[in-house]
Amino acid sequence: MVVRDISASVSYYRDQLGFEITGTFGDPLEMAFVGRSGTQIMLQDAEGKATPGPNCAYKSVAWDALFWVTDVRELQQELQDRGARIRRESYETFYGHVELEALDPDGHVLCFSQPG
Repeated sequence: MVVRDISASVSYYRDQLGFEITGTFGDPLEMAFVGRSGTQIMLQDAEGKATPGPNCAYKSVAWDALFWVTDVRELQQELQDRGARIRRESYETFYGHVELEALDPDGHVLCFSQPG
């Protein structure tokens, strides 16, 4: 995902979303890999240019990343305690999952899904 401020995004993913920083590249920082629940994503700095923004800017029901987790409600409490931006609290889907949606600093929607 392309982000406006890579340093701020990396800090947010670590501190508010509980991700582990698994790798970084560049000085100044250009790219970072962050992971949680066995899944990683790559963040890239926009280098001062406009960012494409989140998928929901193009489609009303769209996520930018999906993470499988074992306990959505426990995760929701953790994220709230960390001060993460919650877009949609845990809810049950028509396909039998419990899901939670959180936002990153650029408005990317991260869905955490627990299969039923």
